[in-house]
Amino acid sequence: MITTFTKTETISSSIDKASRILSHTSSTARLDSDILLSFILKKERSWLITHRDCLLNAAETEAYKKVILKRKAHEPIAYITNKKEFMGLDFYVDRSVLIPRPETEILVEKAIDIIKSGDIQSVLEIGTGSGIISCSAAYYSSQKLSIEALDISGSALAVAKRNAFRLGLTKKIKFFEINIFDFEPKKKYDLILINPPYVKDSEIIDELSYEPFKALSGGKSGLNFITLLLPKLSLLTDNICLMEIGKGQDEYLKRNQFFETEFIEDLAGINRVALLRKLTE
Repeated sequence: MITTFTKTETISSSIDKASRILSHTSSTARLDSDILLSFILKKERSWLITHRDCLLNAAETEAYKKVILKRKAHEPIAYITNKKEFMGLDFYVDRSVLIPRPETEILVEKAIDIIKSGDIQSVLEIGTGSGIISCSAAYYSSQKLSIEALDISGSALAVAKRNAFRLGLTKKIKFFEINIFDFEPKKKYDLILINPPYVKDSEIIDELSYEPFKALSGGKSGLNFITLLLPKLSLLTDNICLMEIGKGQDEYLKRNQFFETEFIEDLAGINRVALLRKLTE
């Protein structure tokens, strides 16, 4: 049976129908339906619960139908709503940047701990994307920091700058459009932060296929970019790097010749963040 929307839908019936449409696409069909109707109506989800019998007008019904069909096609909700929460902050996102993920909060939390407990004055982020890492670190660190954030994509940097502006961080973070392998600073950094492309190309499917390929792709093994980056990192710091990694990539990093390695697990018990400490000569 095909589920269709009529011209006289209530909030309750609209969500029910949307949930059925999304049931074969999303494991959180009901939640997705709630979030997207909240987005269309510009209301909190709690408001939907107390106004279940309210009728949607024709424009609202049509707009809701469009976003539900986008979600049915696996488009991530964050791209539909241009919004994603990260570290308790709301960030603007679009398809020029990766969608923030909970695993990356592990890296940011460790970075904040290092900044607060050590003599960290200069921070470099490589591949800033939407700016969530630099912005969160700057927002939650009271120390006077010099943060420089690099990305090869001008459209990604536009998103990062927008987020920095919204959070009042434009004086704390400097953004640069440059390929990291062309980057030749005159100083070394106390702390480097990286969420590199580490996903195997074969795994970039469904929702991931909507995200910028270059920001995800680590090649066949997932290690292409990381392999090239390690020697460059050794020239940029004499101290610490924090790098988000994929499952099993810790074994590769343990064999590197530039850094001592420690790892931080995610909730699934996977070594998700590598702490790389420069080897002394």
